[in-house]
Amino acid sequence: MVLLVRGRLHGVEVDASCCGRFHDRMVRQDGGQWCILQRVPVYEKDRLDGVDPAARLVLDTDTLAQYTEGCRHLTYMQACNGATIMPDLAVPGSAALQRLEMESALWLARA
Repeated sequence: MVLLVRGRLHGVEVDASCCGRFHDRMVRQDGGQWCILQRVPVYEKDRLDGVDPAARLVLDTDTLAQYTEGCRHLTYMQACNGATIMPDLAVPGSAALQRLEMESALWLARA
């Protein structure tokens, strides 16, 4: 998956891009149709770019470091604009991803 978000950060117009994948659980409904039961994004990498290359964008590095690597710049921009950021997002090597994979393995074993 690729998320592309245009917004404003500290008065500068920016583009945030985030690459990752979806961890899906699929089920077959009556009639044989497959449907997504659960979809969880796994964030792998992101970046933040000024739309105007001449604009100067300054990030608070201490605040930036508090966000999850893999979606750090996207969540920094969202938080600065008033969004509530969910803690413990799934990224490679994270406890959240390990839990998700374990839960899915248990779910699949019961299916």
